[in-house]
Amino acid sequence: MTDAISYGNLWNRSTHSFGESLTEDEARRRHEARERYAALLEDDGRPVAALDLNFRPPVVDVFLLDEERRPAGQYKFVADPAGDGLWLEQTRRRQFEGPRTVIAQEVTWTRPNGLLRTEVRGQGQPTVDVVEARFDPAEHPELREPMPEFGDYDSIARWERGEK
Repeated sequence: MTDAISYGNLWNRSTHSFGESLTEDEARRRHEARERYAALLEDDGRPVAALDLNFRPPVVDVFLLDEERRPAGQYKFVADPAGDGLWLEQTRRRQFEGPRTVIAQEVTWTRPNGLLRTEVRGQGQPTVDVVEARFDPAEHPELREPMPEFGDYDSIARWERGEK
């Protein structure tokens, strides 16, 4: 559960911070005008997730932060081709060593047509493990989210994507 939210114009993936800070009023204005902005969610005083919200076209990047504000997990939501809302197109999980070194990464793409592709990379490995499969999108409602209302980001920013 989020206990504090701060806002910026975008989430800088390199510095793990906002490009420029925004007031809540300015972020709300941007949300209502369907302009890009970012939100940083805190739980017990610790940043736990950053969202970069774009409206044209709708794309929401969710960065799930570890204790050092590194993006240990990432979700990329895009416009749901089946109708309103968003579709979870990409999931990324990372393991770090030291402040910036990624020692393992798993990326999964889910397509609305039922194609699933997962790539697993390890530091120093010359190859990438790839698994492709099919799934029934109708059996996975956790892959869909509504575009979040202003300030209501807990659902889209949850680590576990099982049913709500």
